Amino acid sequence: MNHTPQTRTLTVALSFTLFFVVGRLTLTACSISISGHEEVSDHFVVKVVTLGKPVTGLNLELRTIPLNRSKRGRLVSSGITDENGLAAFVAVRAGYYSVDIKHNTFPSSTTILARSHSRKSTHETITIEWPNIEILHVQSIAGLLNGQIKTGNPFSDQTHPVVVPLSGAKLTLLEAVSENIVDSQTASDSGAFSFGSAASGLFLLHVEATENPETHQIGYDGYIPIEIDSSANAPGLNLSIFPPMCGALIFRNAEGVTAE
Repeated sequence: MNHTPQTRTLTVALSFTLFFVVGRLTLTACSISISGHEEVSDHFVVKVVTLGKPVTGLNLELRTIPLNRSKRGRLVSSGITDENGLAAFVAVRAGYYSVDIKHNTFPSSTTILARSHSRKSTHETITIEWPNIEILHVQSIAGLLNGQIKTGNPFSDQTHPVVVPLSGAKLTLLEAVSENIVDSQTASDSGAFSFGSAASGLFLLHVEATENPETHQIGYDGYIPIEIDSSANAPGLNLSIFPPMCGALIFRNAEGVTAE
């Protein structure tokens, strides 16, 4: 979709909820919410970025906001972000709308107020950061997977969690935007795995592990965003995962610097 954004640009303010893994020197984003609404003109552009880089191929929908919030709003328009991460919406009637990023794993919704006449408070471009979760930067998606176990002491599990190799976990690598499966494998007894064929880019690592009362293993089912970048400080993954909060896995990478 070709569109040249005008000069006034607004970056959507994001409100983070953060959780610490105590005693682990790690900070992990667990959930995110977008508060309030932003005023836009009746012709506006949505720009979707990941750490400043444009995201291509995301499906966006513009929907009305119904009085009964239990119902879904009417679809007004849709678009797909282009190579610059842009999707344009034109001739939008005045009123409140939601701009929805359609994604099975990391959906997002931003509330806007469209005005038929531009004012100082309106904008021609809004920028949305996606996905709304910490991204691990590594040179390759290969390494070791460890998972927390229950020790029977809830306080100790919070302050000094015990992690062991997560053997037998099913690992599926997906392209982040399309969610197409790149490869799938099972972690070895030592928790080792390697997706050596993955090229540079943003991926989702789906981790599935069954709860095992005999070994005190916690069950896991969640996604970790990982960007492969040859200039990353971390050569690979020495990945530890912890019980999910707010529906999202908590994770850390002990190999090099993990969060930027």
